[in-house]
Amino acid sequence: MKSYRVIISLEAKQQMRAYVQYIKSHFRNDKAVRSLRDDYKSTLDALKTSAGSMQFSPRAKLAERGLKSIHFRNHQFTMIFRVEEQTAEVVNIYHDLQDYENH
Repeated sequence: MKSYRVIISLEAKQQMRAYVQYIKSHFRNDKAVRSLRDDYKSTLDALKTSAGSMQFSPRAKLAERGLKSIHFRNHQFTMIFRVEEQTAEVVNIYHDLQDYENH
């Protein structure tokens, strides 16, 4: 089984921090924060083993740029990434209600 090195762009890290901070400040729910972080880590783990076999994003503008996407299992977030050789680079993380195709 292939293994991919996963790197996370500064922008993706900042986006994830912002989502966590939003939950902390608006809902004051530590369990929800842990759940989102666990789902994030689980999604990264999936990339480590399956990034190359995942299809290009169903959003045409993203696919044209060679970007793939993976949806968080338990939350309404999508991770946008590219694969080059044995590396998967997470470039963005968006909530499903965001217009991320035009970002």
